[in-house]
Amino acid sequence: MKRLNRKQKALATFLCGVMLLASLFAADNIWSWGLFSVKAAAKDYSQARVKLTDTSPSTTYGSMGAPTSVSFTVKGEYSITGITDSNYSFRNGVLLKNGGSYKLVMTEGVIAIQSDEGTFKLGTDVTLYSHLAGRDYYLTVSNPTYGNCNYIGNMRAYVEGGTIALINTLHLDDYLCGVIAYEMSNGQQVESLKVQAVCARSYAYNLIRSRQGQSYDFYDTTYNQVYKGYRENYGRCIKAVDETAYQVLTYDGSYISTYYSSSNGGLTAHNGNAWGSTKLPWLNANVDEYDKVYQDRVTTISQTSISGAFLNRCKSALQSGVEGAGYDFGTLQIVSMDSVVVTYFGEPVQLAEDERRVYSATVSFTLKAKRTDGSQEYETFTQSIVKYRENARTLFGISSTKFKVIDNGSSFSFVVDGNGHGVGMSQNGTYARVAAGQTYSEILQFYFNKTAIKTLNYETYIYQPTPTSEYLYSQTSGINDLETLKVAVVTGDTHLYAQAGAIYDRVVALAKDARVTVVAAGQDWYKVIVGDDEYTGFVQKKYISIPEEVVIENVPGVYDLGMTNKEVSIRNAPAFDDSNIVATMPADSQVIIATAEDAFYKIAYMNGFYYVAQTEVDLTGLKSYAIFESEVLDYRVPLYESADVNSQKVGFLNYGTFITVFDVSDDRDFVQCMHDGKYVYLLKDGLDISMNILGYIVPEKLNFISLNVKITSDTSVFSSSNLADGTQIAQLVAGDIVKATQIVGNAYKIVYGDAQAYISMDAAKEHSKTVVMTVATAVVDNLLYSSIDMERSTGVLPEGETAELIGESGDIAILRYNSGIYYTTSADLVMSYKEIYTFILD
Repeated sequence: MKRLNRKQKALATFLCGVMLLASLFAADNIWSWGLFSVKAAAKDYSQARVKLTDTSPSTTYGSMGAPTSVSFTVKGEYSITGITDSNYSFRNGVLLKNGGSYKLVMTEGVIAIQSDEGTFKLGTDVTLYSHLAGRDYYLTVSNPTYGNCNYIGNMRAYVEGGTIALINTLHLDDYLCGVIAYEMSNGQQVESLKVQAVCARSYAYNLIRSRQGQSYDFYDTTYNQVYKGYRENYGRCIKAVDETAYQVLTYDGSYISTYYSSSNGGLTAHNGNAWGSTKLPWLNANVDEYDKVYQDRVTTISQTSISGAFLNRCKSALQSGVEGAGYDFGTLQIVSMDSVVVTYFGEPVQLAEDERRVYSATVSFTLKAKRTDGSQEYETFTQSIVKYRENARTLFGISSTKFKVIDNGSSFSFVVDGNGHGVGMSQNGTYARVAAGQTYSEILQFYFNKTAIKTLNYETYIYQPTPTSEYLYSQTSGINDLETLKVAVVTGDTHLYAQAGAIYDRVVALAKDARVTVVAAGQDWYKVIVGDDEYTGFVQKKYISIPEEVVIENVPGVYDLGMTNKEVSIRNAPAFDDSNIVATMPADSQVIIATAEDAFYKIAYMNGFYYVAQTEVDLTGLKSYAIFESEVLDYRVPLYESADVNSQKVGFLNYGTFITVFDVSDDRDFVQCMHDGKYVYLLKDGLDISMNILGYIVPEKLNFISLNVKITSDTSVFSSSNLADGTQIAQLVAGDIVKATQIVGNAYKIVYGDAQAYISMDAAKEHSKTVVMTVATAVVDNLLYSSIDMERSTGVLPEGETAELIGESGDIAILRYNSGIYYTTSADLVMSYKEIYTFILD
């Protein structure tokens, strides 16, 4: 991405501002409601982040407080991500055991996890990540306030103030399943619960939208909405959530916040009257004839015997006035509450004044206190306090702002209707309306004026694949001894573990291409011996390759290659008998021919030798060589450019080096191998060549081409690539076209009858070219993988099947097969060439 300089950034910022203003003026339905409403957009806000803890000593917003340990059990597939502790960071993505019990604990300033396997430090910010979507998978957490809670989705755990902070991230509708039952009750009618579901979803959705950039969206208590996790036996609540899936309320196309309370006492309140905020048009003060549950509830307060929580609230409200008048607040005594005068809002106009909601309450007191000038005498004086809206009912400790005050002479009685702030939906009013036959959409229309239900279009579950072979528990019990020890090769840098599980200590690092001996095997792990019994431990199977062992008597090491000309039968004996057919091979399959026996070819197939009819196979003229494992025995064995001690030396191999060699027929002094990408030769005397065949190889022809060239001027044809010393055998004239097969120096080697012939490259130009495909033929069944890390197989290239080789990366072959791109090991593939088509160049 191109970076902007300072001037470009300033210009971009200015243009963005202009565009933002233009979009605001052009919008039809933008309201100035702050966080209460946000214009609908396409962004996905489907994930809720619920904070379960709270480190503030002055609040209890999170139900779990400030824990230093958290116990939980696992149901499903969970892994731990974000591990940063230097001793354990390699375990990122480690899996937790389905059904396992664990505990997160604070230790030395970081979070550690405890299990039956031990204690393992994680870091300061990790996530227990759920890899399975749906409500059947969750963490059951021991919550000190709510008991055992089933939390669907992910659980972030991080250090906050020396404690463990927890944030549960889950799908919004799954979150609602843990809310509805506690804001209403699973015993209510589904239609009532559907009203609650839409209100709770709308409330949460707007908080999520407004909290972008913050670490969480809301708490799990009444500070926002009570959330106690998922309970599958709350079937009515779950049904209500699912039958209103993704539904929220909008006003004039904009999302709104939906408030609700237990009971409005027969009169709804708009937000301005309740909290003094800007009035929202979908919230009105209306008579609710269905809400008659909390009516005429009386609270009586003595005028002279003031005590308890009410006394503390009064003193707190009086403190500034008392101190401002020069009195010592610490000596304050309330002698009497002399009067309570309330005023009411002016709506609804059809109701009598004392049937409306209280706007203010003025309370007058007779007080006694000492002066702050050091006087020891108490003085008696009067003072008043004024409380407005919700603060008025909070002062008296009553349940609603819809109340009357009666002066009894020695006490005041507060006659109260309702329970809660009364803004928006009334839960008790909803129950009565459902009983009267109203639907959830009709009820929402009453409590939220002129709103519409909108079904959100957001993603549901987006989860990462489960990591493979990384466990926070032992797999040692599932590993069984092998009957025969296997020599194996390490395919990538990894570690030897003390036990079969990624949580265990690493014994030693293992480098790619290291040799180990496999002594036992399990589902995902091998038990191995490293070196001469130097170390014993466990390695993940994905890092180990066990070469197939093929024992063949009198192996010459050099084989002819053939191509099947039809679908052929593979037989276990050289005879035409249906009982000896073991498999079939499709036409155009490449075969490796060991010998010719009567009417059959003996071929290498399925880790052994089998037979096909000679008439069904055409020889290609190419050779295949058996690949052998070999160890260098002499000091600094030289590598030669050709099988001749007088040829150019191109490198050396040191004592103890393991290499793979081919072309090891008994009558040859040299063997061939790959070195720095080239085919080179070395003497057999300096090697210990194993008789285990690791595979087969068809060496590439150096400078091999398949090209037709046109003669540009009359030229001679020579018998040698050294044109100056070669014998002239023919003459070509301008316009002649010949096939070139190899480039040797400044000469083309051409097809010219039965002779080897050469022409100068300066006398010809490229005329047409044949595309040659490299064909890979499977010697045995080869697993195919969809990615180069080769962790999960997606199919098989059957033995004898061919595929196009389009690239290589180390010992990994990249194939095009059945219109797909796949990866496999190249050890059991034989390479050859096939002409595809020819195109004209000039």
